[in-house]
Amino acid sequence: MKVPLATGSFMLCSSSMLIVNKLAITVYPAAGSLLLLQLLSSTIFIHTAARFGIVQIDPVSLSHLKSYTFVSLTFLAALLSNIKVLQYANVETFIVFRASTPLAISVLDYVFLGRDLPSLKSGFSLICLFIGAMSYVRADSQFEVRAYSWVVCWFVIFSFDQIYIKHVVDTAKLSPWTSSFWTNTLAIVPAFALAVGNGEYHIKLIDSKSIVAVVLSCLIGVMMSVSSFHLRGLVSATYFTVVGTVCKILSVVINYFLWDKHASHSALISLGFCICASVFYRQAPLRTTATPGSRATPVQIKWSVTIGVLVPAGIILAVISQVGLYFRQTEASMLNESSHKALVVVIGSIRGGHYAWRSFQQNLLDTLNADFAYLGPDDPTAMAPIVSYNWYFEDLQDWGSFFDKMEAPSGWRHLCSNFPSGGAQFLGGVSDCQRGSAGILLAYRELLLQRIEHHNLTEKYRWFILTRSDQLHLCAHEPLRNLDFGAINVAEGEDYGGISDRHAVYPRSLVVQGLGVTRNLLWNTHEYFNHFDKRGIHMNLEAVLKLYFKKSGLPVHRFRRTFFGVARACDRTRWSTGVSHPTGDVLGLKIKYKTELDVAEDRCGAKFLAPEENVVNDCE
Repeated sequence: MKVPLATGSFMLCSSSMLIVNKLAITVYPAAGSLLLLQLLSSTIFIHTAARFGIVQIDPVSLSHLKSYTFVSLTFLAALLSNIKVLQYANVETFIVFRASTPLAISVLDYVFLGRDLPSLKSGFSLICLFIGAMSYVRADSQFEVRAYSWVVCWFVIFSFDQIYIKHVVDTAKLSPWTSSFWTNTLAIVPAFALAVGNGEYHIKLIDSKSIVAVVLSCLIGVMMSVSSFHLRGLVSATYFTVVGTVCKILSVVINYFLWDKHASHSALISLGFCICASVFYRQAPLRTTATPGSRATPVQIKWSVTIGVLVPAGIILAVISQVGLYFRQTEASMLNESSHKALVVVIGSIRGGHYAWRSFQQNLLDTLNADFAYLGPDDPTAMAPIVSYNWYFEDLQDWGSFFDKMEAPSGWRHLCSNFPSGGAQFLGGVSDCQRGSAGILLAYRELLLQRIEHHNLTEKYRWFILTRSDQLHLCAHEPLRNLDFGAINVAEGEDYGGISDRHAVYPRSLVVQGLGVTRNLLWNTHEYFNHFDKRGIHMNLEAVLKLYFKKSGLPVHRFRRTFFGVARACDRTRWSTGVSHPTGDVLGLKIKYKTELDVAEDRCGAKFLAPEENVVNDCE
């Protein structure tokens, strides 16, 4: 009865941990600091329980400490490589790779830990688990991976981690409480360095919701750590890996029912197939000719690593690569005129004129076969003949009234008065506050976020392109296939101490969080105060975006700039009115930022020249 009870306990803790961590990282967007708090709380909890005689911490030797120091480092290495994989591949793709690991671990179990290879029934169970995960991705998600080096890195580290920890647990023979205590304690220093290196020391817990979520994640983290060591001591490394994979799959099912509520039947059937396949797995017995932890000769180790890790990893990754290529080709062939995958959204007042709008139509909408949405106070039909979404919003004299309606818990107007004088620009558009128009752009991001959520547009579109009307596209926009589906894609240049706000491409998985900058700014004003006061950098919208993306763990990918800002004489503007240019003078346009034009001409390999036609002056 020990193994079933330990398995159930671990699965309960693991599934709960996944759900609570999702909540905790949402209200406290600092992954390194959250991990550090969980390590500290586990150490303090177990030490306190031992002092009161509730649990017992076994005495350890220097060799024990050396072993568990390496356990802690491999744990952190696996965590970091996991983060990098998720940066370059989506969660669903990661599940496929995770489901493939029991196949490799079963070979390593045989080579290093004296286990037999899985029986025919168990081997078939592992293969079905892998096939079920692939079927889930094919049925309800997208296969995305762009950096196989990180996948290979994670695969090797994770495989080593599973085998090495099992070896330490079997040879050290310490209690689960002792193993958990020393693993967490020895990982505190490198975890602290990780949190500081990520610049997370300025992020604080300020409300009861975030405090409760973090405390709950710490408590469950203690149980998770202890239960994992308890189960590792009872079962093989392969069995433990299978259970961990099933927990990942269960978390996807739970996520569907608690949050998404729109899983397809085929996807749920695939996940159910994975769970059923895992039920039929039985761990292989120990071989009679070998003992756990027995040492292999250097030649045996060399061949074992080659055959047991690199060969299975190479075969599995090659298969996944080919399957992923097939999925992407199939998806591309299914796209047609009525099945757009990108939505281009123009925000704010319409400016720029005929030549900018024509280039917008030809080099952006037509090139990407995209739908067009407009959010602002004007009539968008002059920009594009077909408007899929026309979200009218009246231009306000004081955009502070919009922020008032958002009802930030601690108020927000102190952002105008309490910031250091001499350069704050991120609330321009608010009366008696700051210059410029950055506050208006923040308001439009919130408005767009509300409409995406209201119309459930992430179900229809794969990409969301947030741009402005006064940009002349000199050549075709960067193809979407060249962009990073796991990052926010921003055109190069024009950063002004942060990240450019003028043109960004959001994948559907990140668009809601990416546009959440306005809510975050108003709800966590202290974080922005601390950051700007201590760093002394430009206090503009670009810097706000950079800080928000960093603390939210949103990766940013830069792509080539093929467009530049222009201005007509009749355009309203709160900032640059532009400079003269020979071609612009002919067309009745000013160049808003010469640096943009220079980069666009370089990237397009073409000069900004007047078309051979009668000049259109739409300011008359």
